Amino acid sequence: QKLVLTSSASVVFEGKDIKNGSEDLPYAQNPIDYYTETKILQEKEVLSANEPQKDFLTAAIRPHGIFGPRDPQLVPTLVQAAQRGKMKFIIGDGKNLVDFTYVENVVHGHILAAEKLHKNSALCGK
Repeated sequence: QKLVLTSSASVVFEGKDIKNGSEDLPYAQNPIDYYTETKILQEKEVLSANEPQKDFLTAAIRPHGIFGPRDPQLVPTLVQAAQRGKMKFIIGDGKNLVDFTYVENVVHGHILAAEKLHKNSALCGK
């Protein structure tokens, strides 16, 4: 009856920093890679399937840079880069912002979305 999709913040990323972005940002017209392109297609499909009159409710959450215990990618990659001395350089002006999201917070967000997802919720299809 309820589907909360794990989407990605990359669905609105156009290669430029986003500061103070909101859920109203349009989908990227030129996705940065195939992963992002498929995430956009997936999100559109899931959100358009929202049909409160048929008791099927959908929403999407867009976390970025998920990490947590036993993470095989993000944290080990950062540690290896630091050990190799590759963390000494700044790309850009050093004011770049990147969000990282702890896995328990992602799960909590999904639970809250599912709890708030009901027929008259503004969350439906968003």
